[in-house]
Amino acid sequence: MFKKRNSIVFFIIYCLLSCYTYAQSIDSLRAVWNNGTELQKLKSSVHLTKVLSIKKFSETIQITEQAIPIAINQKDTSSWASLLCSKGIAHYFSGEYDQAAACYFDAVALLENNVKSNQLAEVYELIARLYRKTNELTLALDYYQRAMLIYSKKNDKRGMATIYNESGVVYEYQKSYDIAIYNYKQSLSLTEQLNDEAASAYALSNLGTVYRLINQFSLGEQYLKHALSIRHQLQDTFAIALNLSDLGLIYQAWGKFEKSIEAFDESNTIAHQLNYKDLLSANYKNLALVYASIQKYDKAFQYQNLHKAISDSIFTEQRAAQVAELQTKYETQKKDIAIAEQANALRRKQFQLVGALISILVLVIIVLLWYNQIKLKQKALHQQNLLEKQVLTNQVMMEAEEKERKRIAQELHDGVGQQLSAAKLNLSAFQNKLPFEQQDSFTRMIQLVDDAVKEVRQISHNMMPGALQKQGLKEALDDFIFKLRQATTVSIELEVIGFDKRLHATTETVLYRVVQESVNNALKHAQANIISIQLVGHDDYINLMIQDDGVGFDKNNSKNGIGLKNLTSRVELIGGTIEFDSTPGNGTTVVVNVPVLLSI
Repeated sequence: MFKKRNSIVFFIIYCLLSCYTYAQSIDSLRAVWNNGTELQKLKSSVHLTKVLSIKKFSETIQITEQAIPIAINQKDTSSWASLLCSKGIAHYFSGEYDQAAACYFDAVALLENNVKSNQLAEVYELIARLYRKTNELTLALDYYQRAMLIYSKKNDKRGMATIYNESGVVYEYQKSYDIAIYNYKQSLSLTEQLNDEAASAYALSNLGTVYRLINQFSLGEQYLKHALSIRHQLQDTFAIALNLSDLGLIYQAWGKFEKSIEAFDESNTIAHQLNYKDLLSANYKNLALVYASIQKYDKAFQYQNLHKAISDSIFTEQRAAQVAELQTKYETQKKDIAIAEQANALRRKQFQLVGALISILVLVIIVLLWYNQIKLKQKALHQQNLLEKQVLTNQVMMEAEEKERKRIAQELHDGVGQQLSAAKLNLSAFQNKLPFEQQDSFTRMIQLVDDAVKEVRQISHNMMPGALQKQGLKEALDDFIFKLRQATTVSIELEVIGFDKRLHATTETVLYRVVQESVNNALKHAQANIISIQLVGHDDYINLMIQDDGVGFDKNNSKNGIGLKNLTSRVELIGGTIEFDSTPGNGTTVVVNVPVLLSI
């Protein structure tokens, strides 16, 4: 989501700067604004604020407030609306969304009866982006549709391509992936007709992302590689870095962890050159997850620490920028007060006093808020670090426990089991040599050895079932339930749906242990007559439900709580959830949901 937002912002900036041309530099535009005639000042202010609105917010707002009265005096509705939009964009990037909305809707009121309908469509786009930013997605789609109607009537392919692409993002946020894919493909078709390779690359990149979200990784990879090829031709290093990061995400979700690491590393190389800290932070976080997935926990901790260090740096820089912005506003206010002083000494003193008090109050509030934000963030980061360390530690302990189970099971089977079998063979050799009256005692002794061999093998199987290691979860459960049916009169039903591929070994082990523990509890303690097990594999998660008609239990009982906590901790280690529904006398239902992680 982070790269989606940043790529959208970069694309918006690209469109704003490419949708008009100007022959003058910013400095010369400023010179005209300061020294030109009224009409010259109006025209220069329109172009100047379009450029400044995405980087010099206070200056943009100041110029538009001075230029709008000129536009009103000249009865130039188009320039008036353009200045309102630039002012709204400055408020938008300052995070002042209410002020931005007010500017945009004022511009709409001016343009609704204006023949320059393309300008109205551009304002609708700005409103849609604002609603998308504030997560009011239905309203965002409404205004994108309004803009699309205007562009369609004028057959403005560039405008239509932009709307398809940006509205596709909204549908993606709503998880309406089919519509998002349709919109991205429409945008791609139009940009290819316009030979706009940069815009085509953004549509391709968006397609790659949405196909990742619906687990069509091969198709997503194709689109992302196509976009990357175009961006290499355009030498668009910013977009290349984002594109490589998107490839890293798709390989991570795909389970191709080596390729994921390679893509993130290439993205980081460019991000370092561009000093693009937001992207570095996101890539480091994802690299930590990838290395944790392949059990390289030292690397995972290394990248997690890098992510946190850069996140702290970004946070500090953002706060410094906010203080600098407030300082700029303060200095501007001081300058205005100084001008007023030249006209009236008394008024100057009043403005100085009010201005100083307001500035001090604002600075004090900002410093307090800044300090509070830093403390809260440090506390949150500390808690997150402790939690992540605990998760990794618990995961290592669980894997070590399973390895130890496997080792003990192997030793029981190959060591003790084989020795008992050998003892039985050696004893059998003496059977015919014993007197007849000792034959019955000898037979009972042989039977005891047989029983011991079977018991050792059963313990070995329970600790680490061979079917789970060799054939997978479905077959292991079939084998487990089959053996239980031979040993009990309780009705046990097993239904497994949607398991065509092996899962990750840890996931299989956890689910098997949950079934094993729950069924054994139902047989030993619940006095159940019917036990039902249902395991369903979906595209992105697995659902396990175990029900029995036994006596149930009290979840608040401390004795029961230990067992429940053990099951809960196992499930949570693989990113899943587990719920227990039971009261005394009403049976028990256990529901588990875990994410799908295929075997690598």
